[in-house]
Amino acid sequence: MELFGSKIEVLQAYDADNLARILGISLRTAQRYLSGESRPPQGFVDHLWNLYHGRIMPEDWPRHLRFAKGQLHSPNTVRPLSWATIEQIDWLMSEWGWWSSFFAKVQTQIQELENVSPGAARRFKSLANEIGEKQGRTWIKQTRQTHRQYGC
Repeated sequence: MELFGSKIEVLQAYDADNLARILGISLRTAQRYLSGESRPPQGFVDHLWNLYHGRIMPEDWPRHLRFAKGQLHSPNTVRPLSWATIEQIDWLMSEWGWWSSFFAKVQTQIQELENVSPGAARRFKSLANEIGEKQGRTWIKQTRQTHRQYGC
């Protein structure tokens, strides 16, 4: 996305038809703004700049969400979300996805190892679950033990 040196230059990102539609002006007025024949009101320029840089809530977002004082508000949340909180959530989701796929691969490899060395597979399951418990999750599914030594 191209950055503009001043807000007025954002006009050049739009053609006359789109400019007229967005601002609710005539096609001729949009053409005069684009040619520099006349200068648009500052409110129009600010609106176009915010629209171009994604600062306006998209039409397809839920209507109950709103931005106020630099935060995203929802009637479903106790406190509004700041941009920093949203970035943290995004990072956590990407990390969670990576770890989930990683442990799925580990689980597959442990299952393959059970055919070769059941004792080693148990040790790896134990280690994987220890790591998972630190993350608040049991990663490797436990198999039911059928020997008295394990309390059955």
